[in-house]
Amino acid sequence: ETIKKTEYAVRDFCVSKDTIYYIEHRDIHVENTDTKVESSFFIGGYGLEMFNLNSNEIITTSNELVQNVSSFRFYQKNANEVKEVYYYKKGRTIDFLKIPDKNIFAFSSTDKKITFINFDNRPIFKKEVEINLNSYSRKLIFKNNNLYFITDLGDIYKYDLSNNKKELLYKANEILTDFYVDEQTIIYTTISGKISKINLKNNKLQTLNINRNFIVNVLYSNNKLICGSWKGDIFVIDINKFKITKELKYHNSTVLKILNYKDNVFYSSSIDKTIKKWYLN
Repeated sequence: ETIKKTEYAVRDFCVSKDTIYYIEHRDIHVENTDTKVESSFFIGGYGLEMFNLNSNEIITTSNELVQNVSSFRFYQKNANEVKEVYYYKKGRTIDFLKIPDKNIFAFSSTDKKITFINFDNRPIFKKEVEINLNSYSRKLIFKNNNLYFITDLGDIYKYDLSNNKKELLYKANEILTDFYVDEQTIIYTTISGKISKINLKNNKLQTLNINRNFIVNVLYSNNKLICGSWKGDIFVIDINKFKITKELKYHNSTVLKILNYKDNVFYSSSIDKTIKKWYLN
């Protein structure tokens, strides 16, 4: 079901009851999915990602039109306006996340760094941690006080915030597009079309291959990985059996975001300029 056609591709969105919030180009759009009443608000730059902070607030990140400047805006839903903005002037944002249960966000950037910003006392923003890298990091995951991240050199790292130590977990030796990690397993996807699973206990490696396509993003849901691809297909992978169980065709071009709204209800956006709602049985 196509719930929205847009002028520009939607890189990120969130759904709250009967309302969808999405970033389109330089604006946040807010639409009631029942009444179709829509409003929008300018957020500056080229909007990349958002995080639903609470019932009334969203953090957005954008890359400004000025070279090497990123912005992070705190958008108030009820007031439909931005209250505070933090500017990072050393590089453009690549990936971004909010640390659970803390007023801290982290982002990777084109100056080959990962930076943690504390916003306890906003509009005063404090840099908590800065991790120096030797290449770009395109994906961040935060679990159990650890930041996991991948680099363009094919390295998978863990950074422990309790002692500020960085540990190399695995070298894939090729460009990675996304990954999933838990206590025993890393699953990573590559630009060459591989989906590989590593057992961290015994280093056993299993690999699946997708012909003439590759995975660009993965989402964990009920012991499955829901994977959006470059060509618009969505692949469902059983993690335990490590096999592709479904191949779904909902989009005509690259899948940018997949969201598990609840149970078996999913939303996805694509370069084909649609947001779709679908069900996984």
